[in-house]
Amino acid sequence: PVKKIGLIYSGNEDNATNTVKQCEEYLKSINVEYVEKTAASSNDVETATNALIAEGAEAIFVPNDSIIQDGVSKLTEICNEKKIPTYCSSATTVASGCFATLAIDDKGIGKKTVDIAMDYVNGKEVADIPAQVVGIDYCSVSKSAMKTLGISEDNIKTDYKLNVIEN
Repeated sequence: PVKKIGLIYSGNEDNATNTVKQCEEYLKSINVEYVEKTAASSNDVETATNALIAEGAEAIFVPNDSIIQDGVSKLTEICNEKKIPTYCSSATTVASGCFATLAIDDKGIGKKTVDIAMDYVNGKEVADIPAQVVGIDYCSVSKSAMKTLGISEDNIKTDYKLNVIEN
């Protein structure tokens, strides 16, 4: 099992900062150490990634963060060289080279959004339209990262539909 997780984010996006805070709370609750680094620009991703590895990160998590996404190819290049798996919050980031994510289905979200909009257009009051909670739909993994890390599809155990991204 992984003993220390690296968390990388820009610190400029509330969604990423909140995700990292939730990660920290969860990791504390299961007694897994973590180290975090911020990158003010995509040019800083390489330095932050190397710092996480130098501080003992055995895996790295990337939240939805546009700045980190812009530099994710450098992050995955460094991590792949050192056989360090990278996990993320979106299938887009897996397509860019991260190893895996548990993700929502964007088409499913789009359909729910249209359904809600149609309720409103058809006269339903906003107060009468219930909030929607979108759950995890699938586990996306990068075929190239699997190969680099020496992981076969048969070794991936998930309760969700497996989506292997060719990249």
